[in-house]
Amino acid sequence: MSERIEKYFENPQTRVRRIVLFAIVSVFLSRGIIFLMYEIYASVYSESAGTWLQELNTWDTGWYRTIINKGYYAVAEAGKSQANWAFFPLLPLIVRGIHQLTGLEATLIATIMNTILLIGIVMIAFAYIYETRKSAVQAFCVGLIFTFGAYSFYFSILYSESLYLILLLITLFALERREYLLMGLAGAFLSATRNTGIMVVFAVGVKVIMNYIEDQKERKKSLPDFLKYVFGDWKLVLGVCMIPAGLFAFMAYLGMRMGDPLSFLHVQTAWGGQTGNPFVVLGRALMKGDFGDLYLAVWALAGLGITVFLIWKKHLHEAVLALILLLIPMSVRLQSMPRYFIGSGIFVWGAAELFYAKKIRFLMPVLVTGLAIMEFWCLWQWFANNSLMV
Repeated sequence: MSERIEKYFENPQTRVRRIVLFAIVSVFLSRGIIFLMYEIYASVYSESAGTWLQELNTWDTGWYRTIINKGYYAVAEAGKSQANWAFFPLLPLIVRGIHQLTGLEATLIATIMNTILLIGIVMIAFAYIYETRKSAVQAFCVGLIFTFGAYSFYFSILYSESLYLILLLITLFALERREYLLMGLAGAFLSATRNTGIMVVFAVGVKVIMNYIEDQKERKKSLPDFLKYVFGDWKLVLGVCMIPAGLFAFMAYLGMRMGDPLSFLHVQTAWGGQTGNPFVVLGRALMKGDFGDLYLAVWALAGLGITVFLIWKKHLHEAVLALILLLIPMSVRLQSMPRYFIGSGIFVWGAAELFYAKKIRFLMPVLVTGLAIMEFWCLWQWFANNSLMV
């Protein structure tokens, strides 16, 4: 099977067309399965089930709807300590703009838009992995996980997963090809999408160091020479400076409206967001021993393992970003860890590369199939409003 997949995508003249076809078919088939799962759930719980849009768009989608319909609050709602300025503006801004143009309901717009973005995610992820790993099989499996795997329904609801991941992929792909202006533009939008978007600058910094070492391997290296290497490329400097623009714009808005440019960070305490040692948080979850905590801890441990593997494979810039994206939520609580694992993308293609190692390559179909089966369970729990899925 592996040889057939590699051969199918081998020809450069037909590769792009086949990647596009794969992305479209996999996305529409997987979304059809999600709709089928809703129909099954609705038939079982016919008295309490809402429409498919209502059942899919629950939990934090309500916060995004308030931003789309009313904008950001100047103060928290009466009787509540939580507020919608914890959620970054790019997704609601886009949905609100489309709503004003079309009059369509926000959740329907987000479902259509994010599903289209998912097609783009599969295509760009395929191209990125094919270029960096030289493996169509790995890229193919990653595409299947993004579309059919556990938690993949998040890519078609009013959450920022699709927008975040496609912008992260564009940023990393542009960085890989040294197209620094595109990297900066995508990074700027990324930092306006989620509070962890700005962290891509660390991946950029590590990759620039890696490029310097590679480009100057025949020459003696020094700090002045490195600085000359960096600041001698105006596109690189400008691209890096562009990345925080989205975050800074949001902070400026919050400063004017709320009087606190870091209010998006400070409001996290309303969700119990007290920062601590991430490994202590992980240890406590493991010690508790109940299913929910162990389930989330396994995802966190898997993320740490894949990060180590990325370091071993010398994908150092990806490993640094993966570690940051893992430790930030771990330092507060493990809730949403599976969603961050899948939604960040890095752990998915890291896992695909790990399972493609020669000695365990036979387990690759097990990984993909297992995650696809798990999606059925995740969807059922999501429809049942199980907080473990949040």
